[in-house]
Amino acid sequence: MKIAIIDSGIEKTHNRFKDCLLSGLSFKFENSNITIGSDYNDAIGHGTGVAGIIHKIVPDAQLVIVKVFHKELTTTEDILCEALNWCINQKEINLINLSLGVRTSNPSPKLFDLCQKAFNYNIPICSSAHYRIESECYPAYFDKVFGVTTGLVKKKLQYGTLKNNPIEFLAKGTLQRLPALNNSYNLSEGTSFACAHFTGIVAQIATQHKFNSIKELKDYLIKHSDKDIRPVQTFNNHSVNSIPTILSSATDKIIEKYFVNDILKNKKGLAAFPVSEKEVNTLVEFHEHCVIPLKKLLDFPRKVTFSNKSDKKERPQHLPIQDWALGKDDFSSFDSILLGFYNEQLFQGNIIFGDNLLYEAIASNKLIITFSKTLAEDIVNKNPLLSENVYCQIINKNHFNDFYNFRYFKTVSKPVLIVIGTSNRQGKFTTQLRIREILKREGYRVSHLSTEPQGKMLGAEFSFPYGYGGHIELSKDKWSIMINNVLKAIEYYCDPHIIISGTQGWIIPKNTTPDSESNHFNSLHYLSGIQADAAICAINPSDTLEDIRETFNVVRAFFKIKVLFCVMTPWNRNFHQTSNNWYADYNFIKADEFNKKLEDFSTQLQLPVIDILDKKNDPLILNLIESFFAKKD
Repeated sequence: MKIAIIDSGIEKTHNRFKDCLLSGLSFKFENSNITIGSDYNDAIGHGTGVAGIIHKIVPDAQLVIVKVFHKELTTTEDILCEALNWCINQKEINLINLSLGVRTSNPSPKLFDLCQKAFNYNIPICSSAHYRIESECYPAYFDKVFGVTTGLVKKKLQYGTLKNNPIEFLAKGTLQRLPALNNSYNLSEGTSFACAHFTGIVAQIATQHKFNSIKELKDYLIKHSDKDIRPVQTFNNHSVNSIPTILSSATDKIIEKYFVNDILKNKKGLAAFPVSEKEVNTLVEFHEHCVIPLKKLLDFPRKVTFSNKSDKKERPQHLPIQDWALGKDDFSSFDSILLGFYNEQLFQGNIIFGDNLLYEAIASNKLIITFSKTLAEDIVNKNPLLSENVYCQIINKNHFNDFYNFRYFKTVSKPVLIVIGTSNRQGKFTTQLRIREILKREGYRVSHLSTEPQGKMLGAEFSFPYGYGGHIELSKDKWSIMINNVLKAIEYYCDPHIIISGTQGWIIPKNTTPDSESNHFNSLHYLSGIQADAAICAINPSDTLEDIRETFNVVRAFFKIKVLFCVMTPWNRNFHQTSNNWYADYNFIKADEFNKKLEDFSTQLQLPVIDILDKKNDPLILNLIESFFAKKD
């Protein structure tokens, strides 16, 4: 009897295996390729425990150790498939133990085909279930595989069965003494070890009886099982009862879909309209970060006014703003056009001007990028064939389902920094871009999860635009799940030193319109998914200390987030009430008054309060962030 154990290897020098017939190899990724090596020594201990169980039940069996876990109990579905294929092709292997699983609802066709191939070759596969039987876990859930979970077993060689369940067999996975690294023994439990017990039982039975097919073997196992054994589901210690993780190949397809083959990365030139809108103007301010080079800037046929904030950044000198329709030669200079919220203008002439640009862009086969959900839907509804040529970041259930594949990835370990605020229009997004710029200049790998529709245009890895325009088509209870899974995907693909994000608007209720009352709830849902380690708070010169401290208290009480420093913009935000509404306007304050406000707030809050646009503050900002995370580590 020759049994393959696909796991973390084995400690060959352990006393448990001194009389064991052993051979083995390893599979791992090197330079983007799967390579085969000869070192199958166990550096984790899981495989040693599994092999110890099987060897004790069938001491005469030869164990073929196939190492797929190296430094941690995580590998990929591609590596699992390569290892499984190797075992099947050996033809001398009689039985395969997989004390591991792909926790997904979408296993790869390749994994299914290999399990079918093993079945056809009459090689039984025993695979452990997730500790919660109802959680899909493959290949244990495949009907051609013996899925195993933990049962209430009194004697080690007893086993039970489950009727009408993808997981059909129960074996001893409760607390037991198993061989561990350094010639020692540990008390361990989990479905991994139930699977190993069942593999040993199957091997013992298969050597005592001759079966012509796996079906015959399975019928025998069911007939002779102990009908009184019941399953055990332990919920107290997930780390003990969890099985080794195989990252589904579906996750790699998702990475390719959202990060590698992003449609924006392949474009050579961009026209932007209208640049007087806040969202579009950000691309002008930070044009050096735009993923598509800016070629043309357009605005409504009227004088363009830029805020004082915008004047602090130089606009591209080679890009004069045009307020007339583009000519044929102009259209040849770009392959993408960005359209803001022009369709929501009150002035009909502006809408007509924007529509004419849109029609010309469609006729010349340009990629149409828009921040307006209603505009994107209107274009596609009228021209279904244009769906591949219209880009708008709208988050829906398809996005949720895609990133749900990352739910079993380990908790995000890299620092997460969030920019919050006491109000809207405070430069929170600008702050994120400036901090990203400062950290990258120092050599840090920075990933950005944006909440602005223009986020991906400016290099963010992903955008969850829950602010103005309503781009989120998910119920609030799914927000935190989706956001946390996106963070896991970003960490997996980008391997950043730090992840930066920011909220929209405010996080405590404001006396504004009833429609905007939900803003703070949206931000709280977002923060619950981000699980940030620290925050930067944007404040207004007109804020009261109570406003600011309440914001601090909310993030501290609900999310255990420490505020590192505050940033402030040089304009006052003033609220006015009409008979049935509230509205806000802004007035800029003089430099002396602004600097006095910065100093006073810093003294009263006992925190640095910084003008984020002043590059003289870059060393201070860098030091505050580095100092906090250095202490945290």
